[in-house]
Amino acid sequence: MNTSQTKTFTITHINDQNNRCFTLNLANAINNFVEFYTINGSFVFSNSFNNESTIDLSFLPIGLYLIKIENEFSSIEIV
Repeated sequence: MNTSQTKTFTITHINDQNNRCFTLNLANAINNFVEFYTINGSFVFSNSFNNESTIDLSFLPIGLYLIKIENEFSSIEIV
């Protein structure tokens, strides 16, 4: 029997000048890895986490970034 399991994720972004954070929640997924790139493709930083992580972006200049999220199930890219 072949069973397929659907994995869901949520991204919560707090759009506030004083609290520039966002939360990644990948339900029941371990060994998650997130990478941030500038819009020109230059690597900024990376972080690994299990299930949920809140990432503080206050050290980055305000702008547009590419986000790549990977785990054992899939890989997605977000602008």
